[in-house]
Amino acid sequence: MSKEKLRFVIGGKPVVYEGRPENRPKDLMDILVKLDADNNVVVQAFRDNIEGGQNTPSADILQRYSDAKRAYMEKKQKKKQSESAAAEKPVEEKPVDEKPQTMTLTFQGKQLSYQGLPSGKQHAVIELLVKHDASREVAVETFKKNLPNSSLSGDEIWSMLVAAKEAKAARKAAKMKDAGDAGRQESRQTAEQQQQPSRPRAAAMEAIEEYTSMTLEERDSISNFIKQVLEQPDLDLSTRLRSEPGTGTGVSVPKPNTTGGVAGTDDDGLQAGSRTMRGKVAVYCQEENNTANKVLHIAPGTTFEEFTGMVEKKFGGKMAMSFYEGEDIIDMDDDDVFCMFWEMKQVQAQEGKRMKLICVPPEKRPVVADDAITEVKVETVTADTAGTTTGFKVKPFSNGRVEVRELKTYTGHTSAVYCCAFAPKGDRFCTASRDRSVRVWNTSSGTSSVMKGGHNGFVLSCDFSPRGNRVVSSSDDRTIKVWNVATCGKVYTLKGHEDKVYCVKYNSNGDYIVSCSCDHTVRVWNGNTGTKVGTYRGHTLAVFYCCFSNTDSGKYVVSGGDDRVIKVWEWERDEEQVSLDGHTDTVWSCQFSHDDTRIVSAAMNHEVRVWDWCNNSCVLSWRGHQVPIHQAMFSTSDKYIYTCARDWSVMIWDAQTGEHCETLVGHHSTVYHMDMCGNKLITSSLDDHLKLWSVNED
Repeated sequence: MSKEKLRFVIGGKPVVYEGRPENRPKDLMDILVKLDADNNVVVQAFRDNIEGGQNTPSADILQRYSDAKRAYMEKKQKKKQSESAAAEKPVEEKPVDEKPQTMTLTFQGKQLSYQGLPSGKQHAVIELLVKHDASREVAVETFKKNLPNSSLSGDEIWSMLVAAKEAKAARKAAKMKDAGDAGRQESRQTAEQQQQPSRPRAAAMEAIEEYTSMTLEERDSISNFIKQVLEQPDLDLSTRLRSEPGTGTGVSVPKPNTTGGVAGTDDDGLQAGSRTMRGKVAVYCQEENNTANKVLHIAPGTTFEEFTGMVEKKFGGKMAMSFYEGEDIIDMDDDDVFCMFWEMKQVQAQEGKRMKLICVPPEKRPVVADDAITEVKVETVTADTAGTTTGFKVKPFSNGRVEVRELKTYTGHTSAVYCCAFAPKGDRFCTASRDRSVRVWNTSSGTSSVMKGGHNGFVLSCDFSPRGNRVVSSSDDRTIKVWNVATCGKVYTLKGHEDKVYCVKYNSNGDYIVSCSCDHTVRVWNGNTGTKVGTYRGHTLAVFYCCFSNTDSGKYVVSGGDDRVIKVWEWERDEEQVSLDGHTDTVWSCQFSHDDTRIVSAAMNHEVRVWDWCNNSCVLSWRGHQVPIHQAMFSTSDKYIYTCARDWSVMIWDAQTGEHCETLVGHHSTVYHMDMCGNKLITSSLDDHLKLWSVNED
């Protein structure tokens, strides 16, 4: 089997490498050994990244780590012995056709680039270390990192650096001597310099020539550039943004030359930090389908409105702005996101990276491809409209057993609202929409807050944490995001699904999150850390709905989807408990009753089923809606079942008999989702609206 790109998450940071899936445990241990990870990190990384790792005792994991470390040290010792026994390699001659090219050096997290010859890279590294007066440990580490193929030992590297320092001191002494002789006659001074160089400078040149064959011009060009970069002060954007604009000092980078000079183009990323111009910060704007950058120099304290005006002036019209946060694309549309951009830019600057702003005309903003939740025109025939084509709106109905009253209509989303979920007390609720936003609403006032830095696609599902402090959402951008309700900021992003994530739910105490996807899998995540707990494979097609059981802190998970099968998992044991067959079309919804004895499911073929899942039997089924049903759920008391569908209605049924008790109308299109808290019912629809209802059961 050929190698492929694989991924670990260690200490919250992704590590991508090439390997074979069957060797993941060994590869993980090898990487942890090279990172010299402590025992706590080792145990957590193994459990986060290895299937079944949650059930592996810590002692076994640490034994694996110890074995891997021993093997690594033995291999390293053998290599060292082999190198010492090998004959000394002859010095390689400088290639005749060697030409100047862009070279990159890495020093303490910073990347520095220059134009020079590959054969002169060793000198550039030594010169960099001399300029920074590096310690022995830093010098050896930097040298080996930049010249991994070098066979020099640590002692040899340090000796070379000491010689270079002595040469530098000798050159400095020569310059001082030359300055002291400046009063002599110019002709005599010139003659002496032409006849014989001063001995200190000659000694310096001899020391340097021991490890490089570069010309004096090449060395001086590199040395001057390194000096400028190292002397540049660190850029503290957080301080500058809070103060008045001042005068800053930028780095003057020489222009390219043919003798190994330093490149100074605007796109070469040579500097360890953002460039500044008179106290301003450079923002690089890139237009869609255009590799060229337009640079804006922004003064500290600039507002989002002012910045937008500058961008419009630069591009000659309004532009939609966005930037990357990892793999996510964040739309810049208000002051909060603008501040987020500046904070990220500061971090990027400290890492020597450049952060680009993507600018496109609003009408050309990329739109994520449509998902399977789309409205289909349905023709229904009722008793009073027989023979005529109508919409699919049904009439209200009540048999008097349940009293329902519409209380409020909430507006704010600009497209279909796919999901809604109450907070534990019912005083707030969260929503997920086709407009790519996640909102948290105040139930009483109707005001809402948008979560900042959202999904790059339609948001298909959301749920409130039982603790009331977080909201989780999922999207067709393949990600799951967890939000802090108080700050509206993102806590973390869960990645792992390989297709749209249709449903996401918390367990009863908020410690875990379950998700399902079109990649045919169900996954459970740690709700506090965001790490994956397990992946459950058994469905053969897309999975559209999942949720935890209500008792025992969510011991079981139920899931259903395109393969028409409902599965129940004991997820901590990684076991499929039961597979319920009977539906003849896609299962859109499946949920436990509050006592977990039954499961209600709804399908695209208008059918509702109630299951005694412990005995693997269907105890009740009926067809009420004449259109696909999107969700079915038990009422708070488990006495009734609520369903919502593409006929714009919510229907209420007796959970024991299937008797039709009530039809709620009010929405003007498909009703996608519902949730209950006490006697409150919230519904969301394709009409962009949400409705709040009060429910009194008999």
